[in-house]
Amino acid sequence: MKMHRLERMCLATTLTLECAHKAYLLGQAPQAQPDLRAAASAEKSGRYEEAAALYQRFLSGIESSKTNPSVLVEVRTRLATAYFLLHRYRESLDAVAPLTSKNPGSTALPVQAWLVDGLDRLELGQLPGAIASLRRTLALNPESGTARLALGDAFERSGRLEEAAREYEEQTRRTPAVPDAWYKLGLAYSRLATQVSRVFSQKFPASVIGQQLAAENLLANGDYLGAAPILLRLLTQAPHQPQVHAELGTVLLDQGFPKSARAQFRQELSQDPESPLARLGL
Repeated sequence: MKMHRLERMCLATTLTLECAHKAYLLGQAPQAQPDLRAAASAEKSGRYEEAAALYQRFLSGIESSKTNPSVLVEVRTRLATAYFLLHRYRESLDAVAPLTSKNPGSTALPVQAWLVDGLDRLELGQLPGAIASLRRTLALNPESGTARLALGDAFERSGRLEEAAREYEEQTRRTPAVPDAWYKLGLAYSRLATQVSRVFSQKFPASVIGQQLAAENLLANGDYLGAAPILLRLLTQAPHQPQVHAELGTVLLDQGFPKSARAQFRQELSQDPESPLARLGL
């Protein structure tokens, strides 16, 4: 799942650090002040390609052993962020990985280094590494919505749906007015429901619920003819099972039998006057 517009905007906002910190960074490398000032200006204007080129030139023109480590950390973090915002995830990871790989448990690195590392790995499909870096980000800054949603995405892609849902749910609690977390939480719940339904229908295929779930899976995949015999059989076995009449009515309507479909929808409504599927079909 790609980052939503709001998440990318949040990361872009964190790109520009406090002016005082910029002054500190520039003061540590007076010989490179023009390049770093120009890079900071390019960042502020959203010219990330230009900023990345300037930071890369700075790194190529210094001796790492003779440069203040704080300056190197800051420049690599900024370079990685610029590359990320340009969708150049491999170059972004190459820029930040020397920091995070050498300091896997460090709290001295800026939180943005861990965030960009995690986002890069998520985009590149390196899910275990993404999970580790995003967890580190949240340990340093529990308020990072971008990190929490990305961690949920990493869990979701790893098949760890319950953990993904927990992260999304936590974000809805923290930012209830932001729709992205609600949207992702809904998708996670939907996938969990499908997963549970599939497992149940496989374990108990002869049960009424198991048969109905199998029919609903066929309907969801557009196989109306496959679902029809199951639903007809269920009408004999359990004529009062909720939604069976409505589902059969949907099949009949799709196959061009509106009168028969209408009878099934009405039968469903006689049992459940609020049935959404029957009311819609009718």
